[in-house]
Amino acid sequence: MRNEEYELIKSQNQVIKEQARVIDSLFLLLMQHISAEELDNIGEVKKINEIAKMKEDIGGCEDDYC
Repeated sequence: MRNEEYELIKSQNQVIKEQARVIDSLFLLLMQHISAEELDNIGEVKKINEIAKMKEDIGGCEDDYC
């Protein structure tokens, strides 16, 4: 793989990690304002939980944002 391609992939990976951190922060903020029962009924929260399960199944993540 050429160095340019590597740098592009590395940059894209960093963007994805930063986006994940922002989403996580927003989710934590949301949790402060509604009950757990209300959260469970939000479609986006269900998607977040499905993705978390997928990450768990894949394994090998170095941190929470891989």
